[in-house]
This record gives sequence, structure tokens and C-alpha cells, in this order.
Amino acid sequence: MPTGTFNNSSCNNLQIVSWNAGGIKGKFREFKYFIDEKQPDIVGLQETYLNPGVKLTIPNYTTYRNDRLTHRGGSTALLIKNSINHHPTPVFTSTFENTSVSIDLPNNNRFQHLSSPHGRIDTQDLNNIFNLSLKGIAVGDFNAKHPAWSQSRSNINGSIIHNHIANNNLVLLAPLEPTHFPYHHPSSSTLYFGIMKNFSTGNATSINDLSSDHNPVTFDININSNLSSGSKNINITTWKTFCELIHNSIPGNPKMDTEAEIDEEIQKFTCCITSAINLSTRTKVISGPFRQLSKEILSKIKIKNRLRKLYQITFFPPYKRKAYKLQKEIQTDIKNL
Repeated sequence: MPTGTFNNSSCNNLQIVSWNAGGIKGKFREFKYFIDEKQPDIVGLQETYLNPGVKLTIPNYTTYRNDRLTHRGGSTALLIKNSINHHPTPVFTSTFENTSVSIDLPNNNRFQHLSSPHGRIDTQDLNNIFNLSLKGIAVGDFNAKHPAWSQSRSNINGSIIHNHIANNNLVLLAPLEPTHFPYHHPSSSTLYFGIMKNFSTGNATSINDLSSDHNPVTFDININSNLSSGSKNINITTWKTFCELIHNSIPGNPKMDTEAEIDEEIQKFTCCITSAINLSTRTKVISGPFRQLSKEILSKIKIKNRLRKLYQITFFPPYKRKAYKLQKEIQTDIKNL
């Protein structure tokens, strides 16, 4: 089984991190250093709790988001290395929040990051997810429990997922270690796993990093195709320039009387937006090595997570107080780097 450190020289493997953040805004610094150290090809985030006005950017990655617009909570995001040719491919699902991209390799490989389903999983959603391409990978928190991948008792979603995998010749990729350690319940379970279509080999590992009651899970999947390693750069958009370009290029009330005219105006609008972004964005190369958290901070994070999980099992108050104190120290140490 792989450890938490990725080997960037393994050119045939797609390296993925998937994590339920439980609110990414207050944990972004810790998360950024984690990504700088691990350098995965794809990062899937669940429960970001972000609204569209909040940025989520990591150097050398393109971010795709599915923010919840109706009420707080939920939301998914997917970050993929700029060096990997890809394009977004939205998929409608009624019982999952999801973010989906297609990787531009032979056989049109599709990757999807899913969030916990709303109630009972609709099998039609599973068909929509896996029937759109010859090869596909879906990872995330399925909120599904089954003895095939979790130590806890089975639930209805677990039975649905297990039957769908068996009936459609899919491959389950789950870590041996639990992924969820509830704050106020002395039990653990495996809610994060992957489902692969026409991929046969891979590994999944639950690692004791980052601040959440969900461990991040790493997936290392053999795709038998080379992925290049890109330079360290970040795109910076001047939004004032963008607004000026949009103001001068998009008419206020275009005439649209037919479906053809509507389609034409939509194409013009999309072209204006894309052009404005390109003209108002510059690329900045990040020189020097990636910054990493010190060994002392990493040690504090692991100790804090261990104390938190001990508290979840024993409900012994000193464990909780020590974990809270360490969390404050970790935040201060990261800010002072």
C-alpha cells in the first residue's frame, strides 16, 4: 500500500487525493501546504461550504467548483494539474453533488468527484455517471456502508452501491483503514472510496493528515498513459480589466426572436467571456522549491488528530482540550511561516 508521499516519476499512474473538508476556508493554509508537499494530479474536495464569491486557487492547478447556491453547506470542488490535458464535463445527478472532468487521453478517460448523496441513491444517477465514457473513475464520500469496504454495518446506500458494482462489472477501490471518525460518536467507518470502470489496478490509503473528522484518502491508479509534469505557475486575473472588457463588448439587450438567434447570442456571450478572461489574465511563474510545513508542524498535526480520535472513542475531556490547544498552535505556526 502506498504512503502519503507521491512518487511524481511514476508516469503511468494517476495520483488523486479526495477529502471531506467540512469547510475549507478556515483550513486553507494547512490544505495548501499539504498539496504542495504531495503534488497529486487531481484533488477532489467535498463539503467546501464555499459560496461563488470566495476564491479557491492553488498554483499549478485549475479549479472546477459546484457551489451550493440555495443554502449553506455542501458543495464540491475539483483541482487538476495544468499539465494534464482535460476539459470539464458536467453531469446531472439528482442525489449527488458532483464535479466532473474528462482527461484527454485515448479512450476518453473520465474522472468524477462525488459528495454524499441526498438520502437514498438513485441508480439512474449511477448509470449517468458511468455510461458516458468507455473508462471512468468516481471517488468521494458515498455515505454508503457495506462489509465489502467498511467495518460498520451495511446501510441501504451501501447495498445499492455494492449491487451496482457487481451487476455492471465495475471495480471497487477502498482503503483498508477507516476514513470517518465522528466527533461525538465512538465509531469509525469507511465512507470514502473509488469505483473504476475498465481500470483494473490501483491502491487507496486513508492517511492521518489535515483537520477534519474525515481523513483524506489517496488513490494511485494505473492508467497506462504518460502524464507530463508541468512547471510551477499560477494564472492571475485582473478583475477590473475583465469588467471593463465585458462592459465594452456585451450589448445590453440583444434582439432574440428565434431559437437560432438565441443560440447565436449565447455563443457570442460565451466568446466574450472567454476572450475577456484571456485578455485580463497573466501567468506568473513560481520560482524556487515548493514551501513545505516543518517536521514540527506535521508532528503536531498527527498528534492532534490522534488525540481527537482518542476523544471520539473515550470521551475523555483532557484529550479534547489538548487537541484544541494543538489546533490553535498549528494555525499560529502556519501563519508565522
